[in-house]
Amino acid sequence: MLKHVMTTLLLLTCLVPTAITPCPALAEQDVVNVACAANFTAPMQELVALYSTRNNGEIACTFGSTGMLFGQITNGAPSDLFFAADTRRPSLLYEQGLAEAPITYARGSVVLWSAEDKYFELESWKDVLLHPDFSALALATPETAPYGAAAEVALVHLPEGSLAGVEVVRGTNVSQTFQFAWSGGVDAAFIAASQSLSREADTGKSWPVPEAGEVVQDCCLLTPDGNADASARAFLDFVLHDPAARAVLAKYGYK
Repeated sequence: MLKHVMTTLLLLTCLVPTAITPCPALAEQDVVNVACAANFTAPMQELVALYSTRNNGEIACTFGSTGMLFGQITNGAPSDLFFAADTRRPSLLYEQGLAEAPITYARGSVVLWSAEDKYFELESWKDVLLHPDFSALALATPETAPYGAAAEVALVHLPEGSLAGVEVVRGTNVSQTFQFAWSGGVDAAFIAASQSLSREADTGKSWPVPEAGEVVQDCCLLTPDGNADASARAFLDFVLHDPAARAVLAKYGYK
């Protein structure tokens, strides 16, 4: 199984899109650079498309793990908004004088997802991981991906030693862990609940992981030169307060 997983990893290196993914352009005018956690990719793309029907300007998005994006921002990457998958890193940017005070924009949750139909009749995520045929699990790297960290918290609730014979594959973010499971490289993966609501996930089944707790996601306006961009502020206000925008978040299971 490990050989199969490593082969899958090599294939995904070639096939999975890079962390930088363009959102739909609005117009070749003001550009708002958004750094966005990977779990929020689909909602963000819909939000940008919706915003474009009402406003001029361009929203350029970079998607990746929260830790990776945080590192890029602190190293001077051009960003106007940071939509993280945790509360800690936006707070650190605020403390360092690089951002305005963080605001919670979403509350998400973790699920276990599998494309293997032999697990579909099982009732819980624990039943899946404890199945005698289960041999490989994917989760996002906890140090940089908050949903991976939340998944690790849940694993503590399994009987001690129950995963001794299971290969654990770590993805750079939850988008990659989903691809591992979707492609059959692993039996199942811990992902964001929002991902399980995508069309691509219809081929499998997901199980809630309440033991992982709620994942609180904060965002912040970045102020590298001491001032937040006015266009970025307008887009943030849209995401936080517009009824249609909030409906997009609800569609993907965010509170």
